Amino acid sequence: MIAEREAAIRERLLDIEASLTAIGISGLPYAQRDPNRFQSPLDANRLRAEQEELNRELDALAAERRVLR
Repeated sequence: MIAEREAAIRERLLDIEASLTAIGISGLPYAQRDPNRFQSPLDANRLRAEQEELNRELDALAAERRVLR
């Protein structure tokens, strides 16, 4: 269960980074993975907030995994 959720979060983080790249915010070269992804710089704040939330959840899952070991 934990590993599955971590994999899903990592995939979404990749999608967010690709979205930020597509709108020129991430500093990485343009490499759009999905043409239906957000394209407006106005979405950057929402994407960054989601990215931070997912990173916190990933940290919490890692801590839970350590406790269960």
